[in-house]
Amino acid sequence: PPSAESSVSKAAQDPLMDLAYRHWLGTEEGSVPQGFDASVVEKIYTEELFPAKGKHAGGGGRQTRERLQLLEFSAYLEQYLWPHFDAATATSRHIMSIILMLNEKFREGVTAWEHLRADKSAAEDVTQGKFQAFFLRVVELQVEPSLWGALSAKERCAYTLFLINVYASCFEEPMVSGVAMRLVSLPLWERLTPGRLRLELSEFPQLLRHWQHLQARKKGKEGGKGGKGAANGGGLQNMEAAFLPAVVEAFLSAVEAVPGDLGTAVPRETMLYCERCLELLVDLMAQLHTRRFLRTMLDDMHVLERCELSALATKRSAGDGKLFSQLLELFRFYLGFEISDQTGEALSDAKMQSRHLQRIHVLQRLAFKYHQAAMKDFSFLSASQVGQRNQLQKLLGALPDPQAC
Repeated sequence: PPSAESSVSKAAQDPLMDLAYRHWLGTEEGSVPQGFDASVVEKIYTEELFPAKGKHAGGGGRQTRERLQLLEFSAYLEQYLWPHFDAATATSRHIMSIILMLNEKFREGVTAWEHLRADKSAAEDVTQGKFQAFFLRVVELQVEPSLWGALSAKERCAYTLFLINVYASCFEEPMVSGVAMRLVSLPLWERLTPGRLRLELSEFPQLLRHWQHLQARKKGKEGGKGGKGAANGGGLQNMEAAFLPAVVEAFLSAVEAVPGDLGTAVPRETMLYCERCLELLVDLMAQLHTRRFLRTMLDDMHVLERCELSALATKRSAGDGKLFSQLLELFRFYLGFEISDQTGEALSDAKMQSRHLQRIHVLQRLAFKYHQAAMKDFSFLSASQVGQRNQLQKLLGALPDPQAC
């Protein structure tokens, strides 16, 4: 194997290092770096990290990892990307470049967030404000359909890996938790169907006052547009109810687009993206602080059921969907974990059974109220019969399509 000295010598001769010396490192002879040039970020991103063609076309492979290692060695994040980041002018590729470099630091096991505090002279609120502005731009990449649609499958994998790293480390870093935890808070319930929202608020009345305050504040903002916006955190507030639902919808769209025909090859990047998204959901469900409101939303969106009915979990479960199926089992386990999301109280088997029966009775009452003629028998079935798939298929199959919907 090559010695450390020869490896350093080889790295020093790489064209990337020449670019680094000219623009952010300077040279031993004392030449001053040329300063920031947005075209340099574009050039590195399109030619080195995600090139359209070449020996490591598309990025994400061993060669791209080597380019990331070299950029990490040259302090690309600390001395170029982050000091010159401006939320108002930064391009999507500048944002993605920061994401890629932070992912590389996590992969190498070094402290990632500390490098975003490189300017020790900056006040804490200035550093927090800059990071919040960056994170808002990260969120916009997912929420804005045009921006998300412009990302390749490999870029989406890197983006999702960044979210995994954020929520795996946010409790250790107040700067990160201050923005990341807002995206898993009560506003997520704006995504619930009206009936499910009423059910949850009736079960946890202590949340009703917070929900009413949230809605009143939202109406106040809608009535008085033109405030300070993102400068005082308003931009992120507007994304709190939209971000994770957008993440989940994009994930489900990718999962359900995988063909059931085993003869049709599925790109490895698409498989990896689906696996990364499911890994993110498992991580979020495994922590009480992040599952508190999110679990209800995921349950209401029928994420588990839609994944279980997908080709990845059925026809492809023994092949390229094997890892996805294993992650899905973990997701099922955490989604139904015997704990109260709101209090953290461990739930006994009796309490879990009581909760299950209560939900069934609510369903039967609604069926009797709105579909009495077509589903009269359903309303009088025992709970065990209601839980049988064949019984539900038989009863729901007899409904006219508009009623079934």
